[in-house]
Amino acid sequence: MQIAKELKINVEPVPLDRFVSLPVGSTDRQIRIGPFENLEIYVADPYGFALSKLDHSFFDTDFDDIIFLMRQNLSP
Repeated sequence: MQIAKELKINVEPVPLDRFVSLPVGSTDRQIRIGPFENLEIYVADPYGFALSKLDHSFFDTDFDDIIFLMRQNLSP
């Protein structure tokens, strides 16, 4: 969290037990979002990411995150 604060990156921590289990082959679907300062950002599995957001939507930004992926055409 300290690095996120220093780089002014909005991070919303979520306990691991709230995530949908990643399906077999999810590592083959990881996509690179890009570099942000000294961080290289990847989405491990955009489908699993979106499903976890829909399954456990706790933040107002969850739907915004899904829309961002769709608008960026971020699919493996």
